[in-house]
Amino acid sequence: MGGLRLETLSFDNSYARLPQAFYARLDPTPFSATPYLVHANRAAAELLWDVIIGFAIAVVTNAVRGVRSLKAGATVEERGDTVALKLNGSHGFINFVSMRDQLDKLPPGKKLTIDYSAVRYMDHTVNERFHLFNGEYTLTGGSVTTIGKEGLKATSHSDVSALMRS
Repeated sequence: MGGLRLETLSFDNSYARLPQAFYARLDPTPFSATPYLVHANRAAAELLWDVIIGFAIAVVTNAVRGVRSLKAGATVEERGDTVALKLNGSHGFINFVSMRDQLDKLPPGKKLTIDYSAVRYMDHTVNERFHLFNGEYTLTGGSVTTIGKEGLKATSHSDVSALMRS
């Protein structure tokens, strides 16, 4: 952090703009010496580096398996008391935020069918989130039916492992 000095840091004392009943003015206590970093946690730095490497590997793995967009492939069709969520393409943690946005917009209390027949790949993160979503949706008074998972093969023995179309 060469070149940065305490005197050059931008500081806005927004509390000083409050009525005087909310604060008391005190002179700052000066440092007795130049401030410096007391301790750097090597284990925390290594953990952070491992997380960054893991994230990069996950991004590459998802890209190789077809997750190349931040927008998840899905369409919603609503008819009366039924709603169909048709998934298509590859789904990974990279595009799950857009999928979660679509899930949150589904009308509550309907007969929901989630169609996986056009899914090529779904990573374990998204599969687990769908597993949890099914339970959440039933709490709204609705029901969830899944179709089209027949051709998807689990990559491990877990109920929420990644799924790949065979």
